[in-house]
Amino acid sequence: MGEVDEVVRRNPAGAILIALGIGLVIGAAVRALQPRRPENRVAGMLGDIQDRLHDLSKPMYRHASRAAETSGDLVRDGVDRLSDLHIDRRLKGLGRRLRNFLP
Repeated sequence: MGEVDEVVRRNPAGAILIALGIGLVIGAAVRALQPRRPENRVAGMLGDIQDRLHDLSKPMYRHASRAAETSGDLVRDGVDRLSDLHIDRRLKGLGRRLRNFLP
């Protein structure tokens, strides 16, 4: 112990820095060994659940996206076909015929 006292007296700043470093290491070790707070565990569990649900929903999202693209194409084709039928002209003719039947 006498040698340690003499080293500390010759180099007090170094001794303080060493003591501070040892204190920080011990504090970090104690904090790492403490159990996590419940809210941290809950947040971690919720994050895990969210990640798993995201992974499960990816295939369904892709399928729905493809279905939406396909249905959009089908609607576009249907509108093109209707415009090719010239429904507006046929409806005008039907309207004239209906007016003739009305008194």
